[in-house]
Amino acid sequence: AFSYWGGSRFRNIAHLTRYTALLGEGKDPADFRERLPYPANVRELLTLQLRLFEGVHLPSFAEKTGLAVPAETITVLEKLAVRGWLKETENHWRLTEEGKLFYDSVAEWLI
Repeated sequence: AFSYWGGSRFRNIAHLTRYTALLGEGKDPADFRERLPYPANVRELLTLQLRLFEGVHLPSFAEKTGLAVPAETITVLEKLAVRGWLKETENHWRLTEEGKLFYDSVAEWLI
């Protein structure tokens, strides 16, 4: 699984013994890391936050991250709502029950 932290997308080593050995040595256990440019960084972070129960409030997201949500991304969110995978209330987006089942597809559309 990938993570997004500090403006970087990364994946840790999957081999548990190597992972713990690196941590024990004070080394970074990531085997892949990249810095995403705008707007890919917005789409990545937004997609990850949609997994959370509370979803994403777009104005708060933009204020906290300092990143504007591109119009194209909002268009995709609207398309996902039409499919029944997202619900929007007062600029707050959440996965629907069906959207939770199809989260991988939601992520693919957004990223």
